[in-house]
Amino acid sequence: MSFLERIYYWLYTGYSEGLELHLQGIAYCEEVGDYTHLYASYYNVVGIISLISVGVIGGFFYYLWNPAARMRMKWFLLFGVTAIINFFVGFGIPYSDMINNTYSLPDGMSYNGYDCFLFGISNLIVTVCFFIITSYIIRWGSINNKYIPF
Repeated sequence: MSFLERIYYWLYTGYSEGLELHLQGIAYCEEVGDYTHLYASYYNVVGIISLISVGVIGGFFYYLWNPAARMRMKWFLLFGVTAIINFFVGFGIPYSDMINNTYSLPDGMSYNGYDCFLFGISNLIVTVCFFIITSYIIRWGSINNKYIPF
């Protein structure tokens, strides 16, 4: 189990077991005749997208953007934008598979849009944590925003 998968397990928000299996990359394999890991874990894919977006937006705020006034408010604005973007990433990836019916789960298991919404909430929580931690790590190299957000 990877580091990102463990984080998502800690922040499990109650989505169905069917979605959890799909996010782990488990699908039916005809060669094996059973369900096994067939593709990359979506936990890792969504987590890496979240980390990259946090790093890019955080780096933009601390090193490229020099807000002269209301720096804290602008930090919270970027914080919110990043959280919303990553909510839609967490919601959209499994939702698109559900709409296109591109997943293979054991009999009797499925997931719905509400499960995708709950995973989007999980990803939003992960993004908030990543953004705060990243801000504390990279802010020390900034000239103008060294004391933002706290």
